[in-house]
Order: sequence, then structure tokens, then C-alpha cells
Amino acid sequence: MFSFIDPQFTICAMTTNEEFGRWLAARMAERGIEKFSEIEERSNGEIPGSLVGLWLRGEKKIGDENARRLARALRMPQVDVFFAAGLLTERPDDPVFSHPVLADLWEIVSDMTEEQVDRLIAFARFEANSGVGDDQKTKIGGARKPRR
Repeated sequence: MFSFIDPQFTICAMTTNEEFGRWLAARMAERGIEKFSEIEERSNGEIPGSLVGLWLRGEKKIGDENARRLARALRMPQVDVFFAAGLLTERPDDPVFSHPVLADLWEIVSDMTEEQVDRLIAFARFEANSGVGDDQKTKIGGARKPRR
């Protein structure tokens, strides 16, 4: 079976379980994660360490829900995990849902009424502009500049 992952993540044709295992091992190494149990801890027990081992050895394919959990545990965009796992055939250009927090928010907001969404947005704006501990905050898109 032919398999290919473009280094720029633009095309993915049938990722094998083994390729996903190598990709996962590289992402874990980049983050200094040496034990399967560290993924279990980072996922609050939602991903058993034994399952991580199966993925790394290419013995089991990851599904949608575990791909979301893994993205949160690795603190990386869900789209990257879905793409590497072969769950997406093309990488979306829209960065809006690339960050795991934004994807989680979208999931939450999709079940809300318009009034609830308005209150959530007002609260988020208040928090973003509160100025409390501004030097320690980090924006989703990058580091926040301290106020002068």
C-alpha cells in the first residue's frame, strides 16, 4: 500500500498505523515525554498508557475522540493529529479550529442559545481586558505584550 505524508502537511494519502506511531513518537520526543503514562497523566486518565503503546507500535488505529484527547494532551492543534492519523485527507487552511482550545470552545458554543453565546463573549472580552496579571497571560495566538 502506498503511503505518503507531505512534510508541509498539505496532502495525506492513507497514513498507516506505523507512520502515525513514528509521528507520535517524534511529537512526544519534542515535548520531552518519555513514558506512555505521561500521556495518560496529561489526558487526565482519558488515554490509557497501554493504548499509547499500541499506537506507537502501529498495532491500533486512533479514532476521532482519542485524536481530540491526544491533541489536548500534547497541547497541539487537533487538525495536526487528525491529519497525521489519516483521519483527514486534506489539511484545512482555516487556522480558527487549529488550536485545541478554540475547537473545544466551538464544541461548547454549538450547543448554546444565542443569548448564552452573547454572555460568553462578553465574559471572554471582560477577562481579556481585565489587566490582572497581564504580564503572565499568554494569548492563544502567541505571547501577550505587557501593558505600559
